[in-house]
Amino acid sequence: MASSTHSFLSLCVRAADGNDDIPAPLHSTHQILMVCDLLEISPQVIPINPNKMIKEFLNIISSRKLPALVYGSDEPYNVIDESTEEIIEFLEMANQKIDPNPTKKLTSSNKAALELQRRNFLSSFRMMMRNKEREEKAKANLLNDLHWLDITLTAQNTTFLDGETMKFPDTYLLPILHLIRIAGKAKNFEIPEKFTRVWSYLMAADNVPAFANHKPSDKEVIHHWSR
Repeated sequence: MASSTHSFLSLCVRAADGNDDIPAPLHSTHQILMVCDLLEISPQVIPINPNKMIKEFLNIISSRKLPALVYGSDEPYNVIDESTEEIIEFLEMANQKIDPNPTKKLTSSNKAALELQRRNFLSSFRMMMRNKEREEKAKANLLNDLHWLDITLTAQNTTFLDGETMKFPDTYLLPILHLIRIAGKAKNFEIPEKFTRVWSYLMAADNVPAFANHKPSDKEVIHHWSR
């Protein structure tokens, strides 16, 4: 497994459909890579086709769950694979051990961040793309949540959800918005132009390397989510 400046870390993620060399365009992968970038942690990223898991990885990731964070310099390696949230908590904790007083504080407890936890951007997006019978309901839910986000960003008058720099809530929401922005077109859904603050939020993210350098290509997003 690969070494970073913080620990021996490898991030195993699901491989793209038809291309085992790149990560699939999933929200969780984009989010974790954004967090790593913001914390200046550099794991080796290993795309894995879950249908072709070789024995080497089955011996390490016995649960077959992806994404999985594998760390440690000697076997048996330690594995975190219960949830994306657990992986991010570990990364934050590892970073704090290296830098107890980081200049970049990614945790947020403002009202918008707390309200975000009660919104259903991801589940509504998945429903729109995968459940024909509930597609229109999902679109209505997305419009409602996008309207909330536009109002919230306007009221706060900040570039991101909690200030002028990205924090953990942004790493959760922005990858979903990117999927909606690209894959939604396959379902004749686009983020309305009238939600100007949502669009400026996305455009600001496009200029931040932590977001832009790890977002999947439009081609991969459309291929994966239009199946």
